[in-house]
Amino acid sequence: RALKVENQVEKLNKNSNKMNAIQAIQEYITKMISSVSGKKILLMDAETIGIASMVFSKSQMTLQNDVVLFERITKTRQAMPHLKAVCFLRPSHDNFTILNEELRDPKYGEYHLFFSNVAKNVYLQELAQNDPKDYVTQIQEFYADYFAVNPDTFTINLRNVISPHQLNWGHTLERMVDGISSCLLSLKKQPFIRYSGKSDVAHKTVIELQRRISAEPALYDFRKTEIPPLLLILDRRDDPFTPLLNQWTYQSMVHELIGIENNLVRLSEPKKGEPAEIVLSCEQDPWFKQSMYMNFGDLGVHIKTLVDEYQQKSNSNKNIQTLEDIQKFVDQFGEFKKMAGNTTKHVSLMSELSNLVDKRSLLAVSEVEQDLANNHNHAKHVEMVRELLNKEEIDPQDMLKIVILYAVRYEDHPNKETSKFTEKLGTEGRQMVTKMVQYAGIGARTGDVLRNKSKVVRGLEVFRKGIQGVENIYTEHKPLLKDTLDMIQQNRLKEADYPFAVGTPQNHAPQDVIVFICGGITFEEALTVHEFNSVPNTHFRVLLGGTFLHNSRSFLEDVYEYKPQK
Repeated sequence: RALKVENQVEKLNKNSNKMNAIQAIQEYITKMISSVSGKKILLMDAETIGIASMVFSKSQMTLQNDVVLFERITKTRQAMPHLKAVCFLRPSHDNFTILNEELRDPKYGEYHLFFSNVAKNVYLQELAQNDPKDYVTQIQEFYADYFAVNPDTFTINLRNVISPHQLNWGHTLERMVDGISSCLLSLKKQPFIRYSGKSDVAHKTVIELQRRISAEPALYDFRKTEIPPLLLILDRRDDPFTPLLNQWTYQSMVHELIGIENNLVRLSEPKKGEPAEIVLSCEQDPWFKQSMYMNFGDLGVHIKTLVDEYQQKSNSNKNIQTLEDIQKFVDQFGEFKKMAGNTTKHVSLMSELSNLVDKRSLLAVSEVEQDLANNHNHAKHVEMVRELLNKEEIDPQDMLKIVILYAVRYEDHPNKETSKFTEKLGTEGRQMVTKMVQYAGIGARTGDVLRNKSKVVRGLEVFRKGIQGVENIYTEHKPLLKDTLDMIQQNRLKEADYPFAVGTPQNHAPQDVIVFICGGITFEEALTVHEFNSVPNTHFRVLLGGTFLHNSRSFLEDVYEYKPQK
């Protein structure tokens, strides 16, 4: 029996030209659930649960769709032949093994299989052999194989992407290309491809992506645009500064100081009666959507407005005297309860952030970090670092980051004092500094993260500051990605640094740009992309993706696993 696999490229994403990662995943999941009539169970694996939960809540998926149960495919489940199984799964060997076992003793009346990427023919053939009674009603490929964080930001939740010589490189490479190809298919893009010239990781990723596209040319045969889109594959090592800096905008701060995992934040010490886990989603929380890019100072004012609105609503509910008042209260109770939960959530988060800023003296730490990241003044920086390392209240993790920033900036300085500073860090800290310089030193990086070579650019920045006034010292740093996108927008990105793997230089700058960073991205880079996309009356649109969404802790953990080739 031949099982027909239908791909969902042309049928979906009428609005794919918007370059919206969240919308692309939402459309696939909506189509998936609504295409199966009657009562159903939604079966997912560990990754697809995360992919779906990033763009929809459970209630949104069940509302008017007759989904009565959500289960993990690996969980032991009882037979429910009256239900139809909607399976949203990665097309992995493990998932096909589970499906083959299940079809020998089916638990549901029908199976509707939706794979998040291209399924191998050999797996499909084996599946057909194990389904002689045709329990599998349909098989489709919905290219939702990435985690949409923000509309213009996605990740594939893959750690330790640091070198082609690492353990499990084959699996790592396959998962990276799965995520990139899924993004291209979901947005219907057939781009020119460029990559970071010094990066083995980026180069090998490009080669595998080209092989994948050549193997399925019909899938990528989209209508060509007058100005081809661009896929730029970069390496985290090109900019080791950005993941190490303390952040001062809401979404970035929460991730750096507490941690966000698939939109979930786990509070260390929740107050009595408050949840230990909270959801931070720009799709499910309008107030967070408004506030996610605000800096810490403006957030205080903004959250006071939220509290005032809640108190006003709460007081109005106390004045219930007539049947009409009671009816009005009942009608608005759901909205009021949601508002109460939202207010409590953000007040709790802000309280924890404030406590951590004070406890770790992060204003003082951040001032030194920013100066090291933005300026080149060795004598000044030696004094700043020495003074900070002698303060007892500074957290060891913050000391480590400061020394790393110094060591990377002054790697080739004849009078560098890296060895003296690392004496404060202990054995593991000294190893970490050495590994970071090996991983992201001068010889390994593409681009000018220190901005030492770009004298004209530096002159313009000084001139601009002189006109506009001094910037906030805690948010002065801009990721290398900003410079790279500026050069792309001006059609001046150097081919010697970022060679073409597919395509040739054009007379016009690309309008749609997908940047994928092997080794991970940060929320500061997500903010940079948001700022590009927020400029009115421009056709320049950017989508940022990466293997993982780092804070400083996860980035340091990954680099600690780096083993240089001898």
